Amino acid sequence: MRSMLLATVMAGLTLPAQAADITFMPSAEVTAIDRGASAVTLSNGKPIPYHRLLLATGASPRRL
Repeated sequence: MRSMLLATVMAGLTLPAQAADITFMPSAEVTAIDRGASAVTLSNGKPIPYHRLLLATGASPRRL
């Protein structure tokens, strides 16, 4: 699955979040990351555990 996801991203295509076992939370604001506990804390105080974490900053990629 990892190689399929990487190939999909590199090709500029999208993959349904369910197929990649991803929880998409576009309006959630993370206020803390606890790497030791593998959890993030949301602005409402709710902790969310993670196996792997992707930080999406909203920046656009730039070709070099």
